[in-house]
Amino acid sequence: MHTHQFDQTARHPGKLHMTQPSTHQPTGNIQRLLLGRWATLQQNLQLAAAALALALGGGSALANTAYGSLNNFDTVNGTGVPCHGFEIELEDLESTDITYTFDWNHYGTPKITEDTTSLPGHTNVIIRYAAVWANGTWSAYTAVPAGPIAPTDGHQFTNPDVNFGGEHFGVGYRWPPSAVKYHWLIEGGGGVLVKGGAVNITPVTGSGFYRLAR
Repeated sequence: MHTHQFDQTARHPGKLHMTQPSTHQPTGNIQRLLLGRWATLQQNLQLAAAALALALGGGSALANTAYGSLNNFDTVNGTGVPCHGFEIELEDLESTDITYTFDWNHYGTPKITEDTTSLPGHTNVIIRYAAVWANGTWSAYTAVPAGPIAPTDGHQFTNPDVNFGGEHFGVGYRWPPSAVKYHWLIEGGGGVLVKGGAVNITPVTGSGFYRLAR
């Protein structure tokens, strides 16, 4: 997200400088007009500041974000609720095409299955990292971040003893899938996990990493 800064003087670039109305104000209608415009400008600036704060992390959910590549990446929980797993779907591959999975996270070794019915004539591989529901509780979860998380360079969610809003995953394959889909898994009631909204992948310009965003 790019924020624009307003340069009002060469002496202090990047700052918006406002000057209070002079104490020697014109009288009558002109004075009331100037003071009215000043009050309106102050109000607009306050509203803009509040909107910017919300956009930078004051909302109920952050962006679903990941840094790295399919082989090895950190991903941030941007669903707004605790998650209990993560699913990766690789199109036009078979389970025997998977060479490894990264398992050092809160969910351990994923379950690998094949889907031959959703897309007739195609076989997709589903790699599902998931907690276990037992005695009315989940065995693991991914916390909601307390605030925006800076780019991680792909290796800051590799300690399962720490839970601050993300996980590290990775999948190896013999050849690239035709498409990849990512989903966080969230509580659907009764010990059932459901997909927490689709996650799409787009490159981050100049970073060499990738960003996943809903």
